[in-house]
Amino acid sequence: MMKKGLLIYFLLLTGVVFAQTVKIPISTVIQERDGRQYYVHTVEKGQTLYSIAKAYKVGLDEIYYANRGAKQG
Repeated sequence: MMKKGLLIYFLLLTGVVFAQTVKIPISTVIQERDGRQYYVHTVEKGQTLYSIAKAYKVGLDEIYYANRGAKQG
């Protein structure tokens, strides 16, 4: 019984460690296109579209609109 409890504890602890969020640095590079200003962000390993949208405080639809073709990958 003790081994089973330790195994469950270890698995939960491992999940918490790997579930930590990735810190997204906010870009200072701004580019103008079609009369609007956009941040230029280079996506790094571990970053998701959701995490980038959250960091810049914009919706996913805004990122898709500004980056036509982003839905395809």
